[in-house]
Amino acid sequence: AARQHPRCAMSSWQDVLGSAKLLPAGASIAPAAKILAFYFSAQWCPDCGPATPILRDCYEESDGGEAWEVVYVPSDVSREQTEEYVAKAHGGWPRFETGSEASAQMKRTFGVCAGKEAAALGISGAQRKAGIPTLVVVDRVTGNVIDADGLEALRKSGPKAITKWLDACG
Repeated sequence: AARQHPRCAMSSWQDVLGSAKLLPAGASIAPAAKILAFYFSAQWCPDCGPATPILRDCYEESDGGEAWEVVYVPSDVSREQTEEYVAKAHGGWPRFETGSEASAQMKRTFGVCAGKEAAALGISGAQRKAGIPTLVVVDRVTGNVIDADGLEALRKSGPKAITKWLDACG
């Protein structure tokens, strides 16, 4: 069974996403996207290297960018590092600006961050639900978390996990 997050306040992540300027310039989320998958990751993270291609491949094999969308929440140390990681390994997903307040708010909302940034973000103890890499999948309409461990679902089931998430949205 998918690990479930406690119910997030609907307005929290939706407010942050609604007011954030996504990159690259002009990036947006397809109106038809029923689910959003927030990908918390970083180039320097040794566990993220093998996880990112799994996500990218599933994104490319499914309706990524249409029925569902990945939004990258970076824990990279610089914009340059993010740009290099995106160019090398990502699927062209919209992303939050590296080091931005919006990115920090998303990490606090879901309790997901790299261990080395937890103190600076004010995330401690039970507030920290997961490290990186983590893929949190949410229903765009209800705001509910569908799967707090989306990467594990993709590792086990590939694109079939996406079908299951979409079916969970009704």
